[in-house]
Amino acid sequence: MLSLLCLLCLLSLTTSSSTNEQPRTFIVQVQHDTKPSIFPTHQHWYISSLSSISPGTTPRLLHTYDTVFHGFSAKLSLAEALKLQTLPHIVAVIPERVRHLHTTRSPQFLGLKTSDSAGLLKESDFGVGGVVVPYYLDAIAIGSFGAVDCGVFVSASAGNGGPGGLSVTNVAPWVTTVGAGTIDRDFPADVKLGNGKVISGVSLYGGPGLASGKMYPVVYAGNGDGGDGYSGSLCVEGSLDPKFVEGKIVLCDRGANSRAAKGEVVKMAGGVGMILANGVFDGEGLVADCHVLPATAVGASGGDEIRKYLSAAAKSKSSPPTATIVFKGTRVNVRPAPVVSSFSARGPNPERNADCSGAKRAGHAGNLNYPSLSVVFQQYGKHHMSTHFIRTVTNVGDAKSVYKVTIRPPGETLVTVQPEKLVFRRVGQKLNFLVRVQTTAVKLAPGASSMRSGSIIWSDGKHTVTSPIVVTMQQPL
Repeated sequence: MLSLLCLLCLLSLTTSSSTNEQPRTFIVQVQHDTKPSIFPTHQHWYISSLSSISPGTTPRLLHTYDTVFHGFSAKLSLAEALKLQTLPHIVAVIPERVRHLHTTRSPQFLGLKTSDSAGLLKESDFGVGGVVVPYYLDAIAIGSFGAVDCGVFVSASAGNGGPGGLSVTNVAPWVTTVGAGTIDRDFPADVKLGNGKVISGVSLYGGPGLASGKMYPVVYAGNGDGGDGYSGSLCVEGSLDPKFVEGKIVLCDRGANSRAAKGEVVKMAGGVGMILANGVFDGEGLVADCHVLPATAVGASGGDEIRKYLSAAAKSKSSPPTATIVFKGTRVNVRPAPVVSSFSARGPNPERNADCSGAKRAGHAGNLNYPSLSVVFQQYGKHHMSTHFIRTVTNVGDAKSVYKVTIRPPGETLVTVQPEKLVFRRVGQKLNFLVRVQTTAVKLAPGASSMRSGSIIWSDGKHTVTSPIVVTMQQPL
């Protein structure tokens, strides 16, 4: 079934076949433990496999992999790739694909050294997004699985496409996927209005700026005489009247088409600049873009302020509204940072109160084998509450040791330990014990909490091992 699915994946890439088709790079995953003994190394085996699908030609082996997965990369025509897929020891043949970084400064912001191969993999694709494919055909999922299997913690970006549905990337369950947040770098490009107010904005525009010290006429693309009403406000293709926007800075709303495409529409209609305003959905989260004309992005409140200024100027008729965009380059060490990005997840709904306590069996995060024990009880009208922990300890002392437990429970809490005695017969032996914590509700104001602490002490008369216990009581709002 796996080979058939991989074959169908390659067939889907087929266009019109040609005898002089240009080879492209493919990554080939191999079932390495099936190597015939006749081959001294896996590389000899790979070269033989390539020679078998294209006799008389020099094998185009590019690289071999033997760390996070086993296989090789090679230059192949589509026909050769399809033929290679039929070999019994080939697990998958994956076409090379260009991937784009989700960030450029995050490693420095986090204090990571990109030159330190022990801290960051120089040739890693982790942290980049792409089209959702099955895990067994996703080079990142395969590579990260191998890394995790070798004890390497893998974290990846969730992408920059949120917060809508189906926008998360790098979702393999063995990868810790992290939502987007800002860093300490900014690209300020502020809007200065004719009334003297300055609206903060950001932009990556690197071309010729607007004339220094000159104020330009500014219009809102959604105004009635600006063309096509709603579509005009979004600056979609064909919606702007050149007579209305020529020589002016145009205020456009986010949505419908891409942010950079809006600038292209304004430029084609004769506009000299663009202000891109967030809607309520995007709030104050700003994304700096490369634009084809002088342009900047402002938050929802900034957009409202500019529209208010345009409306007031239209009513007074004393002087036409004007504005300019002041580009300030790159600024670092911005505070506060990091801040959750507007295109990241919104988190829990503050208007709904859900009991998310979940199951209380083994296998959850609270049962990570840490020496300390912490429990949080949510008092949703409950009077009696309980939970338990399972811990595993390893004997690093004498070969024959007997440890007895002493319990110092937190106030108003019953703590029991089973068994009460751990009998070790050898060094390195592992034993488990179960801790039960039972308590009753306490009187707390809505939103308040209280904390009590205690400990469990194991001793063989010579050595002492202490596990602190913290019990937190919370009264939900």
